[in-house]
Amino acid sequence: MTNEIKISRFNPCDYMESDEEIVDYLVDSYFDDPDGYVYTRACQFVTEAKGAVVAYGLFYRAIKEISRREKRHCTEAKHAIA
Repeated sequence: MTNEIKISRFNPCDYMESDEEIVDYLVDSYFDDPDGYVYTRACQFVTEAKGAVVAYGLFYRAIKEISRREKRHCTEAKHAIA
């Protein structure tokens, strides 16, 4: 007798409870990998879980946060050099 195992794709966004949590996930994945592979896959997960229209709004919010953090980092580095 053999047991059948069912395999399904894992999508971390299915376990996130709010849009803010997904935005944080996108931002963290952007900064985790300098090559961008992690961020690209995170964007795919979000699109699969939420659909293209909702994902677009979440990407917009994530990009705003990424830009804010990068500006802050550049300003801090500029002050450290001076």
